[in-house]
Amino acid sequence: MGYTILKIDGSVLTQKYGEEEANEEVIGTIARVVSKVWKKKNNKIIIDHGMGSFAHRLVLAYGLNTNTKSDRETLGVAYVHSSINYLAGILVEMLINKSVPAIQVPATTISIASNKKIKEMDTNIFKTYLKKGMLPITHGDVAIDKKYGFSIISSDQILYKLISGASLIVMAIDGDGILDENGKIIKNINSKNIKEVFNIVKKVGPEGSIDILERIIKNKSKLKNKKFILINGRKPERLETALGGE
Repeated sequence: MGYTILKIDGSVLTQKYGEEEANEEVIGTIARVVSKVWKKKNNKIIIDHGMGSFAHRLVLAYGLNTNTKSDRETLGVAYVHSSINYLAGILVEMLINKSVPAIQVPATTISIASNKKIKEMDTNIFKTYLKKGMLPITHGDVAIDKKYGFSIISSDQILYKLISGASLIVMAIDGDGILDENGKIIKNINSKNIKEVFNIVKKVGPEGSIDILERIIKNKSKLKNKKFILINGRKPERLETALGGE
C-alpha cells in the first residue's frame, strides 16, 4: 500500500482577488479534515500545494520568468521563497495545533531544475518522514536552474515526481470539477477523453494539473495501482470522503 498525496491548488488556499492573502478559514477546514483522517487511519499522507496569489506577483515584478542574473532578480528569488514559505507555514501550524506532526519540506532545498523543469529531486526524504510518522508538506517554489540560474517549479511538477510511490492521489481544486461544453461535470477523466478535457481547459486558461494528468495517463507505469480523485477543495465533506479513498 502506497502513500496518499493531497494535491491542493493554490487558488483553494488563497483569497482569489487578494495579493499574498491566505484564506485562513479554508486552510483551517482542510487542517481539521486532514487531522481527522490522519488520526483515524494513521494514513501516510503527503500534502503538495500551489502558490495561488502568493509569489505570482513577485515573479512578475522581479522578472523571474526569464534569466536570473542581476542582484535584484536574485533578491526576488529570496522574496518568492519567503512568501510561499509563509503560506505553507500557516497550514503546518494549524496541523500541529491539531496534534498532527506536520513538517515543511521546501522543494527548493531538494530540487535542481533545467529549462524550468525539475531534473533532480530527492524524493526519499518524503518517504523517510512518513516512516517516522510525520506528515510532510511541500509546495511550488523556486529552484536552482542549470540554464536560467533560477526558475519557478510548480506543485504540479512536484506531483509528477512524487506519484510513483502513491496509491491514492486526491486533487483539490477551486470548483466542483471540469465542465464539458454543455456545462456538465466530466465525471471520469481517462486515456480516452483526456485530449478532449485538455482542449476544454485550454479554452478557459492554462491548467497545470490537467497537463500533469495528461502526462501521467500517457505513462501507463504511473497509473498502475493508483486511484485519482478530483474534488472541490472548499467542501470539507468531499475532502474527507476522498481521503478515505471513496
